Amino acid sequence: MPLDTEFVIGAVDVGLIFAAVLCVSLIIVGALVFRYPISVGATDGNRGLIKAIGGTICVLSIGFLLMLGGWHLREARLRQDYAEGRYTLVTGCLTSFLPSRGPGHTPDVIEVGGRKIYYSDSIDDGGYHLTELSGGVIHADSYVKLFLVNNVIVRVDVRQRACPVAAAAARS
Repeated sequence: MPLDTEFVIGAVDVGLIFAAVLCVSLIIVGALVFRYPISVGATDGNRGLIKAIGGTICVLSIGFLLMLGGWHLREARLRQDYAEGRYTLVTGCLTSFLPSRGPGHTPDVIEVGGRKIYYSDSIDDGGYHLTELSGGVIHADSYVKLFLVNNVIVRVDVRQRACPVAAAAARS
């Protein structure tokens, strides 16, 4: 019986591109407000405040843009490693499964082939992160084929209800 491919690390995230464009736009607006405070209604009494607001917008947007660049580089490395076959393959029935307690809480913890794997919908590491509670495809009775790059799940192939229900894992 074949496995269903449920997740493969894809191309550049459209949301990342949108956020980068928004950051560049805010940098431009902040720089213009800083350079030309009169054009946004500044008077002699509040010119310093308006310039400080423009400068703050600029600095915060540059910082966020740098963070976005880091996320993009991390995901690009994951995509490249996967495409070039530099991944670890873990296949089999789950031997233990401990689902998340809810969004923003603990991750799902699974064990396959003697290897513990953690993933969470509140920590975006560039790979698969949907917990069972959030509609993820990995369940206690799943047969999985996971492609891992640095312990990040870059591809999930799964067959549902193909195994005995895995025991609850201990959190560590």
